[in-house]
Amino acid sequence: MLTHRLTRYFEIPESLAIEIFAARKSIFCDRLGWAIPCDGEYEMDLHDLPQTLILVSTNSSNRLAGYARLLPANECCMLDTVLRFPNVDQSAREGYYEISRFFLMRNRAVISNRLTAGDFFRELILAAESLGAKGYLAAVDSKMLACLKRCGWEYRHISSRFGSAGDFVYLISLPVDGAALAKVSSMSGSAKKVLSIACEA
Repeated sequence: MLTHRLTRYFEIPESLAIEIFAARKSIFCDRLGWAIPCDGEYEMDLHDLPQTLILVSTNSSNRLAGYARLLPANECCMLDTVLRFPNVDQSAREGYYEISRFFLMRNRAVISNRLTAGDFFRELILAAESLGAKGYLAAVDSKMLACLKRCGWEYRHISSRFGSAGDFVYLISLPVDGAALAKVSSMSGSAKKVLSIACEA
């Protein structure tokens, strides 16, 4: 059984927080080769505060299955620091949340109830409703764009730039209204494969 929680770091067990930061180091530093600071076995940055909002999915053993960090886009977020994009209207960020460091784990979900990208995207849309958000902003690579298309989550391209790994990174806006939820929910019902996905932010 999978459990999805919109929560904050200080509300989760320390063991789960450690697992999150270790997974981030393994995925973003070791596997994807992003030029971001890593402290030994973990990857953390200045936005990982006790009160930071996160969406966490865990399996029946309370092991990490999926994760995303949600930062208010009109406050200090990664779009103000390491992920600046050209020609972006800063006033348009009001009411939006920035999704960063999001991923799914391989082989962590219960076999009979696997966590797919569509499942996790649906939970992100539901989380936005709880937060009263207008939508999400995310910096993604071409693989993530393809994953979003497969899952039916339509997006709007805002800007582009080179990322730390030398590939193009795209700043996109993601809707969180009823139509987006219905489309992603209908597509996730037919998804079978557990995807390992990562976001540049």
